[in-house]
Amino acid sequence: LGTLGTFATAGLVALAGHYVLGLEWITAGLIGAAIAPTDPVVTFSVLGGREIRGRSGTILEGEAGTNDPVGIALMIGMIELATKDDAGFGIVIEEFALEMAIGLAIGVAGALALMPVMRSVRLTSPPLYPIRVLAPAGVIYGLASVAHGSGFLAVFVAGVLLGDVAAPRKGEIESFHSSLAALAEIAAFAALGLSVGYSDLDEGYVWLEGLVLAVLLAFVIRPLALAPLLAPVRLHRGEKLFVIWGGLKGAVPILLGSLAVLGGVDESGRIYGIIFVVVLF
Repeated sequence: LGTLGTFATAGLVALAGHYVLGLEWITAGLIGAAIAPTDPVVTFSVLGGREIRGRSGTILEGEAGTNDPVGIALMIGMIELATKDDAGFGIVIEEFALEMAIGLAIGVAGALALMPVMRSVRLTSPPLYPIRVLAPAGVIYGLASVAHGSGFLAVFVAGVLLGDVAAPRKGEIESFHSSLAALAEIAAFAALGLSVGYSDLDEGYVWLEGLVLAVLLAFVIRPLALAPLLAPVRLHRGEKLFVIWGGLKGAVPILLGSLAVLGGVDESGRIYGIIFVVVLF
């Protein structure tokens, strides 16, 4: 769901944007890449603390964590396609494959290097244990980014692998990072909300285009993209419908829209406004 589902969703959104709204292919592709990923913060917030039967909640959380790096890599490739005159669609696939492979490798290597340190090395003060996990996250992200890989994927993979490690003070580490994540969520939404200018939303057609795409995404595109992928999975029909309906959007699509603005692509203000309306819906 996090890889093929993201690509399928982005492609169907691009088709809808071009044929239903009459957008240029590049513009429609950029919007598709931006709104395809679900948002892990929103997904974890909605599902956290609720007793959801079966595996559907875990699947949604795993999809939300995985498709962020996929969406970011896809968006970077689309920006390359939009800003380089001699670029073809192959550059999107090339950029995606490079970011995913390097990010995965550095994430696994970073986790393997940190595991024995977490298990064996004792620190002099309990408050230092959460910092010992936080600091390598920055190092892993930085190394992956410098190597032209996905820093988001590297940190996510490292976190998943380290999550099963039996280590001292693990409860305090998790509590600290939960509080830090909540603070980061507030800061991210406030900063991204401030980045949306009225000029991006003062045209009526932006609201109309955003609402049309939002309705199509919720009721047509995500079901079409995910139903074939979920068909062979052993889930009850209600669980499959729950996963299909769980395409929650949040700060991540707005962040990806801001990358298009920073990249100086054509119609970036329109793209950003449409993305904001979709997330708002």
